[in-house]
Formats: sequence, structure tokens, C-alpha cells
Amino acid sequence: MLLQTGWKSAQHFFQNLKIRPKIQLFGTALTVLLCLIFLSFYSSVAARTTVERATRNAEENLTRIQLYFQHLNTEIAGRLSHLDTSISLRQMLEDQNGTQDSGTVWSVDGLLADIQSLACLERVELYTLDGVCLAATRTTEEPDGGLKPEVQAEVCASPADNLWRDDSDARNSRTDGISVYRAVVSRETGMPIGVTRAVLDGAALADIYNYVGFNLSSELYIFTMSGNLLLPKETTPSILRVGRDSFETYLDTGEGEGRYWFQNEAYCVQSLPLPEYGLYAVSIAPYSSLLQDIRLLQMTILSLGLLCVAAELVFFFFMGCAVSRPIVELTRQVERIRSGNLSLRIQNSDRSEIGILAGSIDNMLDRIEALMQEVAEAERQKRTLELRSLQTQITPHFLYNSLDNLSALAQIGDMEGAYGMAHALGEFYRSVLSDGRSIIRLREEIDIIDSYLRVQSQRYRDRFDYQIDIPPELEQIQIVKLTIQPLVENAIYHGIRNVRRMGHIRITGRLEEEQVILAVEDNGKGFPQESDRLTQSGEKGDLIFHRKGFGMFNADQRIKLYFGSDYGLRVHSERDVGTCVEICLPRKPYEEAQDDFSFNCR
Repeated sequence: MLLQTGWKSAQHFFQNLKIRPKIQLFGTALTVLLCLIFLSFYSSVAARTTVERATRNAEENLTRIQLYFQHLNTEIAGRLSHLDTSISLRQMLEDQNGTQDSGTVWSVDGLLADIQSLACLERVELYTLDGVCLAATRTTEEPDGGLKPEVQAEVCASPADNLWRDDSDARNSRTDGISVYRAVVSRETGMPIGVTRAVLDGAALADIYNYVGFNLSSELYIFTMSGNLLLPKETTPSILRVGRDSFETYLDTGEGEGRYWFQNEAYCVQSLPLPEYGLYAVSIAPYSSLLQDIRLLQMTILSLGLLCVAAELVFFFFMGCAVSRPIVELTRQVERIRSGNLSLRIQNSDRSEIGILAGSIDNMLDRIEALMQEVAEAERQKRTLELRSLQTQITPHFLYNSLDNLSALAQIGDMEGAYGMAHALGEFYRSVLSDGRSIIRLREEIDIIDSYLRVQSQRYRDRFDYQIDIPPELEQIQIVKLTIQPLVENAIYHGIRNVRRMGHIRITGRLEEEQVILAVEDNGKGFPQESDRLTQSGEKGDLIFHRKGFGMFNADQRIKLYFGSDYGLRVHSERDVGTCVEICLPRKPYEEAQDDFSFNCR
């Protein structure tokens, strides 16, 4: 669950990155990943290859050691076999009383000296089968004076072979006393008549390293079968310990090679037992030495990898800038377009995908502007038709009510009142239909209302009075013609006509911020706000009136059509107290040249 949450967070983070950091992050991560994969692969393969190569080299070196001792054994055997042909030597060995003449001794000494001329031999000694030393080469060291019985028995058991032996009495120590023993055989009887001992020169044996050509990454140790160390003269304690462990393992199990651990250090060990020479050769190479070159190369590769990462960062930075610059610019332009600047054009002439996308956006904006113009024209025509329809509805409505009043005056025989009313009605229609404009000054609307109220005062004598109180600074604002008249008409017919008290109608105006508020107040019957005569639509804010209040609905709709939905009528009423209808208009001064949605009604 935690892993899934982390993965989703990483995805969300990467998706929200802008394109330039994405390119830089992707390039850096890819470079680092490739470097890590290469280092891991190289380390594994190089380490295995190095160990395999070191193992092969050790096997080859050990094979050369075996060949070296074979050559050395053959050369010594060739020299010692000459003793079988010496008459003087046989005479010396056959004469047990030691009455050899000087010529015989001299001849034997010369023969031993010739054998000692081999570079690998320190001295040569001649023994009888009883273990008595009869002759020896002249050396600084005196002969030990006797031949051990077990050595004499072993030599006589195989008179035709060389016997290699460690003459040291110590165990698990250092030795230089390696000797090669060989029997002297009588030609007549074919039986051993004496034993020769050739002592190997320890210093000369060290030449084996030059013969083998051992590398510096591994070391060669040679032990005798007594556990004594023969070579090298100078040792490393840890490697010597590993060599002894290998030798002891060979004595116990017959195997002494592989990987050894000592003091948290691993060693690659290859061994070669040489039982025919009484020796055990082992090649020891610390893994740290074998892998030293690899680690150096790893550090070199790591350094190069870091340089590559730095170069990749610089490269992807500039590449990210080059790739993301047109995209960022395109995004910035699209943001400006989204904020409402539809007249902006990107005008990218590149032939890349960005240029094609920019051209498509420009074409889309051209089409949007054309469609918006078509929609605006259609909306203007719609508003014109709606305003004309409302205008044609209100004029007959008012005329119907006025003629109804004239009929009532004629019925009661008030000819003077009927005349005055007809005269006032004529002035009213001359004002309304004089030039066919729908948008007029507030001053002109007041004149129309004054004519209308004089008409109505002829019908309702002594039933109401009226007051028009409009500040002079508001007389030049725009107003839709016949906006106030339906409100005054409703105040008379649905307000003060239904009460027994004297009616009052007051028309006022005031300025609130940038809005002009015109109010028509009466002290008529009124109605509660929850009455079905008046409700407020929650979605559009339109006033919906009872059929008897059609003129108010008409006036509200005409204001909204021309000035917008933020303007219109607000009604406040209380039963048996009165009604106040407020007209909200923008503070716009009247202009002679304007978009007029009127038509000629004459």
C-alpha cells in the first residue's frame, strides 16, 4: 500500500512538472541509470574475468614449476648416474678397510666436484651402505658424518630413481636442507654398493621465480611434505597462514585450492602437490590485489560517468530550453487568449509541430471571432424584434385604458372632462409618437408622465394628487420610453382606486453610486409580498406579474433587454399601506447617435 501511494505521488509530481524540467530530469535519470547499469555489469564481468584469468595464470605458473623440478631432477639424475661407471668409485666402495690409495681418492673427489658444478647444488657426498661418508666436495660445511638408515633403505628400494628429501628435523618451520639421494649400482651384480647425496643450494632454488615469471598480484609458496617452508625467503604472515591452511587441507582431504578467508580478506588459492619431489607448491593471490586494477578502472569510469552526467545536464538544459521555448511561448499566448484577448494571433511560421499547432489555433480564433460576430448580430436582431414586440404591446394597452376612461366620462355626461381628457390624450400621443425613438431623455419621459397624469386626473377628480420630484442633474440620462407610465397606471388602477381615502402618487429620483433609482410610490391598497400577484424568479431575476400588471412586466423586460439583466424593477409593498416600485437604471448620459431598437409607430 505504501509503495503504491509513493508511486502515485511520483506520477503526480512528474505529470505536474513543466516540459523543461521533465526533459532535464529524464535525461539525468537516464544517464545515471545507464552509468549504474554499466558499472554493475562491468564490475561483475570484470571481476569474474579477472579471477578466471588469475586462476589460469596460476595454473600455468604451477605447471612451469612442475616442469622446472622435472628438468632439475633429470639434470641431477644424469650427473649422479655417471658414478655407476667410475671404476675408482666402485673400488673405494668395495674396499671396506679404507685402504684406498691416493689416486683413487683424487679421482673420486674430481668426479664429485664435477657433479657439484651444477648451479643448483651446494655440495655432493658419497656414503657406503653402512652410512659412512667416504668422500665429499670441499665446502665450508663439514659432512654430517652419517646416513640415516631409513633414507638408505628407501634409496636402495628404488636404486634407479632420485629420492628428494627434507633433511631438517623440524616441523612446520623453515628449511634449506633439501637433498637428492641416489644409489650407486654395481655393474657386475646390479646391486647398490653406495649412496650419493646432492644437497640443493637454497639460494639457487630462488631462481625458480625468474624461470616461472610470477606476476606481482600473486605469490608462490613451496612447502616440503614435512610442513617446512622452502620458498620464499621473505614472507607475509597472512599469506603464509593461508598457504599453511591450504597445505593442511591437502593433507586432510587431498584438496587445497579455492577461496580462503583470513582476517576478513579473501584469497584465491591454486595448489600443485609434487609428491615425487616431496614438495607442495601453492599460488596465493589476495582478491584485493586482483581487483585493484578493476577498482581503479571503476573509479575512472565513475569519474567519466559523473562528467557525462554533468555534460548531460548542460546538454539537456539547453535542449530543454530549445524544445520548451516555443511550447512555453505558445502556452503563454494561449493563456492570454483564455483571459479574453480573442484578437491576439500567435503567427508562428515554423514548419514544426508547434508551428502547425499555432496555425491551427489562429484559424480557430478567426472562426471563433466570425461566429461571435454572427452570434452578436443574431442577438442584436433578436433584441430588436423583442423590443419592437414589447413596444407594440404597451401602446395599444395604454390606448385601451384611455378610451375606457373617455367612455366612462361620456356616460356620466362630463363633456368638458371628456374634452380635456381627449386633448391631454392627444398631447400624450404626440409626445410618444413624435419621432419614433425608444430611448429618450428622462426629462422627456417626465413630460409624457405629466401628460398621462393630467389625462387620468380628468377621470378621477378629487380622488388623488401627484408629485414629480426629479433632480435636474438626472434629467439628461437615458431611459426606455414609456417605462414610468405603466407603473403610474398600476398605482392608479390597482392601488388608490380601491381605497376610500385621498390617494397620493409621488415620483422621485436619486443617485446611488453609478445607478439611478427612480421610484413610483402610492398609498393605495398594497399587497403582501407572498401574494401571487408578484414573485421573484431565483434564476433570472425577472419580475412575473399578474395579468392585470402586464405593463410592469413589459417595462421590466424592456429595461433588461436594453441595459442588461443587472437592471430592472424592484417592488416593495405592504397591504393597506401602499406600494413602491423602484426602477434601476445605469447612469448613462443621453446621446443623439445611438443603437436605437425603435420603429416608427405612426
